[in-house]
Amino acid sequence: MRTKNIWLLSVLTALLFTVACGSDDDDKNNNSNHENNVEVDAGDNNGDQDTGDNNDNNENNDVTDPLAEVDVLADGTNTDPDAALVFEPGQTVGGVLGSSTGTEEDYDIHYFKAELTAGTVLNVEFTVVGEGFESEDGPLALAAIFDEDGYVYRYLVSFEGMKRQVFIPQTGTYYLEIHDDRAGYEAHGGSQSYYALKTSVSDLQVESMTAPGEVTGDMSDANVRAYSFVAPEDGIVLAETFAFIEGENHLDTVLFAWHPTTSEVLAYNDDMDYDNGVVDSEVAFEVEKDVTYVLVLDYFDNTDPAEFELAVNVTDDHPSYPGVLTVDEEASGVIDAARDGVADVDYFVVEIKAGERLRVEVTGDDAMQPAVHVYDDWGYPVGLGLAVGNRAGIEFAHPSDQETTEYYVLIDDQRNLPLEEGDVSENVGGAAFGYTVKATVATVGVEESTFPVFDSATLDDVGVTLWYEVTVPANHIVQLAVTGDAEDFEPYVGQVVEGGYEWMMESPTAYISGEEAVTMVFGVRDRYFRGGAAYDVDVQMVAYDLGEHEYTPVADPAENVSVETALAVTLPVEINGDLAGQSEDNLDADYFKVTLEAGKSLIARAHSSVGADMIMRLIKADGTTAIENDFYFGQNQTYYSALVYDVQEAGEYTLEVRPYCDEVYDNECAGNGDYTVKAFVTETVTP
Repeated sequence: MRTKNIWLLSVLTALLFTVACGSDDDDKNNNSNHENNVEVDAGDNNGDQDTGDNNDNNENNDVTDPLAEVDVLADGTNTDPDAALVFEPGQTVGGVLGSSTGTEEDYDIHYFKAELTAGTVLNVEFTVVGEGFESEDGPLALAAIFDEDGYVYRYLVSFEGMKRQVFIPQTGTYYLEIHDDRAGYEAHGGSQSYYALKTSVSDLQVESMTAPGEVTGDMSDANVRAYSFVAPEDGIVLAETFAFIEGENHLDTVLFAWHPTTSEVLAYNDDMDYDNGVVDSEVAFEVEKDVTYVLVLDYFDNTDPAEFELAVNVTDDHPSYPGVLTVDEEASGVIDAARDGVADVDYFVVEIKAGERLRVEVTGDDAMQPAVHVYDDWGYPVGLGLAVGNRAGIEFAHPSDQETTEYYVLIDDQRNLPLEEGDVSENVGGAAFGYTVKATVATVGVEESTFPVFDSATLDDVGVTLWYEVTVPANHIVQLAVTGDAEDFEPYVGQVVEGGYEWMMESPTAYISGEEAVTMVFGVRDRYFRGGAAYDVDVQMVAYDLGEHEYTPVADPAENVSVETALAVTLPVEINGDLAGQSEDNLDADYFKVTLEAGKSLIARAHSSVGADMIMRLIKADGTTAIENDFYFGQNQTYYSALVYDVQEAGEYTLEVRPYCDEVYDNECAGNGDYTVKAFVTETVTP
C-alpha cells in the first residue's frame, strides 16, 4: 500500500500544474442524469441536487440522494490544488468521480482546502462511498491530507477503515484530495463513484506517562495518540516507536515532539531509515528539568492491526546534540547499560584550527575498555582508537588548507564494536563504565632520515604515529613496511601529503616518486592507534631505482586463468593484458609464473590507459599469499597497484592480476579494462 501511495504522490505533484482530466463521457464533470439520482448541479457549490424534470425518465426515482448532506460539492473545477474548494471544519465535502480508462493521466481527482490551527486534530470520515469504488479488496476511496509545504502527507484508505485523525503541527492551509486508489493503472469511476467526507476539528487528547518509560497501544481505531511527561533532568530525550512488522503489522508511524506551551514542533520523524525498510520513527530533542513536553503519535495511513510501543529515554547526548570538548579541558561521561539490545554511545564535538594536530585521549574506569572514533564534519571517518588497558587515543591533523572546523568524537566500550563480519556487540555498560576525555594540541616529532631506513622503535603511547622525513629521488619506488610483536598489533604505514592530509593503509605498501626528487613524511602506527610499552616495532623504508630496464614484452594469452594455468614469464617483463571481471565471485584474473632467488627483491607496478582499478598479489608455491597490494602512494588519478617483495625463499611464485570488483558499474567491475604490468628483480637492500 505504501509503495503504491509513494508512486501516486509523484503523479499528484505533477497535478499541481496540470489539471487532471477524465474520459470524454458525461460523468467526468459530475453532470446530471446519473443513475440512482446521483445528480450534481455544476452551477454551484452548495450541494443542492437537481430534482426537476431531468429525472422524469430515470429509473429508481424513489432512491434517496446519497449526497444530500454534502455542504461543499465538487463542481468539476476543483481538479488541482490551486482550484481547491474552500470548506470549514465541521462541513462535509463530496462529489462524484468521473470515469477513467486507467491510464496514468486519465482519472478524476477532487481538491478541497481549509485553514487549520497548530496543535489541533483534524477528523475525516467517509460517510458515503458509492458502489463505483468497490473492488475485491473493498471500497477504494482514498483521501489524502496534506499541507502547502509538503511537511504533512497522510492517507485515509477506505478499505482499511472509513475514518482517521490527523495531527496538525503548524497553522496554515491544508488540503483534502479525493481519488480512487486505482487511479493511473486500472479503469474506475463513473456515476456510482460518489463519496461524502465529513470533517471536524478537535483538541489533542493527551495521556500522561513517565520519562524514561514505555507505553503500548493500538491505533486501529484511527485516532492519533499523545503522551505528556515531565522532564526529570536537563538533557536529551530519545523517543522511538516500534510498530511496523513486515507481513503482520503495517502501522507506519509518524512521531512529533511537541511543546504544549509554545505550540512548537521540537522534533519530527516519519521513517527512521526508509531506504533500509525501517519505517518506525525516532526523535531526539533537548529538554529542561521539570518542563512538560508532549509526544504525538500519528501515522502515514490507516491500517488494522496497528499495535505499537513507544519507548522514551533520557540521556546526556545524541548525534544531533553532542557534548562539547574544549581543548585542554577534561570532560566526563558514562557508557550506560544497553537498552533494547542497543549499546550506549556518547557524542562530543571539538573545534580544530587549520594546521592543528589534535590528540583525543580517553581514560576509562576499571570496568571499561574505551574506544574513541573521530569523524570529520562530512561524516568521513578519521580513525578509530581501541583500548590498551583502560586507555584509548587518536592523534590526527586538520589540514593547513582547511578552515577552522568541527570534528565529531564518539566514545563507547570496544566490546560493543563489531569490527569484523560476524562480530556481535557484548552490550556492556552501566554505572561502573565511567570515563574522562580530553583534547589537546599535539606536537609531532618528525625524525629526519636518509634511505635506507631500518629503525627499531616503540609506539610509546596510545594514539601515537611515528613520522620519518626523507627525500625520495626522482623515479624511485619506496618500500614501506612495519612489523611488531605485540599480540594485537595491526601494522599501518602512510604519508603526509600537501596541505597536511594523512593517508594510511595496511603494511606493507609502496610510494612511487615522479620526475623530480621530493621530500616526504612517512609514518607508521597501529591500525587502531594502540601503543605503549609492549608496542615495539621494526620500521623499513627502502628506495629502489625504477630506472631503465630491458623488459621482455608479453601479451596475455587469455588461457592463464588460474594458478595451474599460469603463464611462465622471464624477468624483467612487460605484460599487456585486459581484465573483464563479472563479479567478486567471477573476477577473470590473470596469472603469471615467476622464478625468484633468495636475497633478491621483486618489484612490480601496474597501470592502465583506461584507469582500470586493479589489485596485484604474489602467491607462494604452497598457495599462501606472500604480498598483496591494492594501491600505492604517489598516484593521483586512480587505484593502481605496486609492490616490493624481499624474497626469503627461492622458488616459483605466481603473480595474480585481478580487477577491483567490490562495486559494479554498468554491469562491469570497476577494475575492468586494459593494463600493463612491469616487473623486475634487484638486489635486496639490507641493514
